[in-house]
Amino acid sequence: MHVMKFIGRGTHKVILTLFVISFLWACTKENPVGDGTDNTDGSITPNTDFLYGNTARAIFVNRANFVWNNMSRTKYAHNADKVIDDINGVYKFDCSGFIGQIVLDKVLSNHYEDLEAHMGRVINPDGTYMSLSRPLVASFYDYFEDVLGDNNVAENNYWKVFRVVDSLKKGDFIIARYADEWRQDNNNSNTGHMMLAWEIGTIENGEIELQVMDATSMPHTTTADTRTMNAYPVAELYNGEKSGVGFGRMRFLVNTTTRQVYGYRWSLNSKYCYNLVEGDGYSETNASYNRLEGILFARPI
Repeated sequence: MHVMKFIGRGTHKVILTLFVISFLWACTKENPVGDGTDNTDGSITPNTDFLYGNTARAIFVNRANFVWNNMSRTKYAHNADKVIDDINGVYKFDCSGFIGQIVLDKVLSNHYEDLEAHMGRVINPDGTYMSLSRPLVASFYDYFEDVLGDNNVAENNYWKVFRVVDSLKKGDFIIARYADEWRQDNNNSNTGHMMLAWEIGTIENGEIELQVMDATSMPHTTTADTRTMNAYPVAELYNGEKSGVGFGRMRFLVNTTTRQVYGYRWSLNSKYCYNLVEGDGYSETNASYNRLEGILFARPI
């Protein structure tokens, strides 16, 4: 805008008008699935076009866009080691912290406070209750499951919650909760994984491919993940793996009758599928993958 003081008034008005028109056009188009770019150097450019409007969903997606475009360094970290630094573009957190505190709480604080008010109680593998300072994956899932009840879709003042994959939109929460009995049997304190749907494919042979945005300790498909394919932003190592906030591709298993998701493959090449402990008619020969209580979706409204 500073250069305009050197331009004549009439030209100034024309340029300003064209700028406003081009800005509004860019913001109003919500690009179709799959127009993120795989560059010739092997890096990946996710589609981070901003969404037009002031809906809660648009505000949330645009904050996620900002985090990605602003980010210089990232790493998977738990609460004690978290970093949320918008000035220097450093973001270090786990999956629930990324969605809850790095994105949601910064722009939709009432939604985040609603989650805090419904954290519930989450058990440790030894049967005692965790001391929660923030919502974990199980907190998100248990609250949203209460909102749903026996329905496939439900709403309250803050959230639309649903089970059917056909309703999935860019920026929706995907929440996969580990079953407490599995966690106790395997002495695993992790309550699950959650991510944001980004590019959404079509269902083929009972599976749907998604590009997701999340914070992980381990990339998804190596050749289709920003943490492994992009030199910048820098994804720091966690237990020897490039980690932190980024985009990756994975597959979800879909019941073609109910249209509900009952499992996922961490990468497009995964032999095994993380699936439900019971109720899906599917069981892995590797029992450690039969671990999920359920998968559901949610959207801020």
